[in-house]
Amino acid sequence: MSANDQTANSVIGDQPQLVLIVDDNLMSRKAVGYRLEKDGYRVAYATSGQDALDQLANEPADLMFLDLVMEGMSGLELLKKLKSDASYSAIPVVMVSGVDKADSISECLEAGASDFLHKPVMAAALREISKDLIGLPRSANVAGQLEEPELDQMPFLDTAYIEQMKKDYGEETTKDFVARFEKLVPEHVEGINAAAKERNFDAWRHAAGGLKGGARTLGLVRLASVCRNIER
Repeated sequence: MSANDQTANSVIGDQPQLVLIVDDNLMSRKAVGYRLEKDGYRVAYATSGQDALDQLANEPADLMFLDLVMEGMSGLELLKKLKSDASYSAIPVVMVSGVDKADSISECLEAGASDFLHKPVMAAALREISKDLIGLPRSANVAGQLEEPELDQMPFLDTAYIEQMKKDYGEETTKDFVARFEKLVPEHVEGINAAAKERNFDAWRHAAGGLKGGARTLGLVRLASVCRNIER
């Protein structure tokens, strides 16, 4: 199916695509699910890795947002199970976590994750990822909002992201996340440069993907777009 066909299906299909949220924290599940439901997707919830497998056996999801750190079966363990099973391996999986280590992000991407989304989760990031992986939601209004401008028309920093994060999570949490991102950037940049020098394109894509998540969350939209283009 082409990207255009996939987009058309999501906009005019008989029912919205199904997104499965897997997280053992109730508030985290609801925060992600609420925003996706508002955009017109169907949303299902799983509280553990085994719960997710049971639900997928009944109805395969079109997209999964999977918490990395869970009791019992970890998100990474579940990801590896899914990618080794032909019945589920094609489902795009986005890892969601507060973990800010580049090696953890790279491990998830190497195991088959389509993307890595940092906590705190922002609505704009959820929309962008969902659009990239399974097409636009049914809402024509939201679909219009998701059209991406050319790179040279993007701002380096969209401060609305930071302001929304302050409203959702408070100023101290926002400052903490910015500090974590600043600390992580040199590690990612080093990985991108090393992979490019070695012409290791898989490593280059993984390193760019790790940097993209934090940049997108903080409103560094041009940097996030450059990283996404590297992945593509």
